[in-house]
Amino acid sequence: MAITDEQVIRFANEQVRPKCEEMRNLYYELKALTTYWTDTLAPLIPNDPTEMIEDGRSEVTQLSGTDVIGFIVEGAKFINAMEVEGVLSAIQKPCVRHLRVE
Repeated sequence: MAITDEQVIRFANEQVRPKCEEMRNLYYELKALTTYWTDTLAPLIPNDPTEMIEDGRSEVTQLSGTDVIGFIVEGAKFINAMEVEGVLSAIQKPCVRHLRVE
């Protein structure tokens, strides 16, 4: 039996599909970022909360090496979760726009 309720169709098209595309894009962006991190930047950033990235920001928003590595670790968790059998295909099926990775 087909689902024809306009509210459901609108939800699928305006909420589910765009969020799936965002998740798919984030997955591929994080994979590229992780590769760049591993191949280029990992040796340059110590896992030390006292080593701050001097980018002119205030102490409140300034990042340490530990902050950056923490982000990389959490990104890897997202990648691993997406690579569990069936997850990526479930996220990709609703996608209608082309993949865009920035």
